[in-house]
Amino acid sequence: MNEEKKPVNGNDETAEIINDDKEQKFEESKAPSSSKEPVKDRPIVSEQPKQGTSGSNDTIDKMQKEIMQFNPLTFVAAGIAFLFFIMVFIPPITIRWWIMLPFAAASIILFHMRKKDASGLELTVSRVGFWFVIVMFLIRDMWLSSKVASIADGFNAIVNGMRAFE
Repeated sequence: MNEEKKPVNGNDETAEIINDDKEQKFEESKAPSSSKEPVKDRPIVSEQPKQGTSGSNDTIDKMQKEIMQFNPLTFVAAGIAFLFFIMVFIPPITIRWWIMLPFAAASIILFHMRKKDASGLELTVSRVGFWFVIVMFLIRDMWLSSKVASIADGFNAIVNGMRAFE
C-alpha cells in the first residue's frame, strides 16, 4: 500500500489523515469479527425506542397484559352492560322492563363489587361501566316516558274528538 499521498486542497496533513482512515478501515475489515476491538471514535447508538414506533407497541402490550389480569367478574359485568346497551336500541325489548331491569341491575352490582377490590385499569373500567349503565338506564326511562306521554296525548286527542261528536 505504498500510495503516493496527494495533498487535498494543498494540505499535506489532511491527505495523510484521509489515507490513514482508509487503511484503518481496510485493516479492520480483514480482521476476524471476534477479534475486533471497539473503535473509540464511533458514536454510541442508543437502545431506547424512538417515540411513536416500538414504544407505542410496548404500551399496547402492557395494556393487554393488564386486561388479561382482570377478574372474570369484570368481564361478565362488561358483557352484561354491552347487552343492555344493545337492547336499549331495540324498541320491542326496551319496553319490557322485566327483561331490561335484571341486565341493568346485574351489571351495576358486578361493577360496584369490582370497584371495591380492583386497582389500575380495572378500577377505571369498573367506574366507567357503573356510571355508563346508570346513564343508559336513565336515557331509556326518559325515552319511554316520552313515548308514554305521546301515547297519553294521542289518547286524550281521541277522547276529545269523540266528545266533539256528542
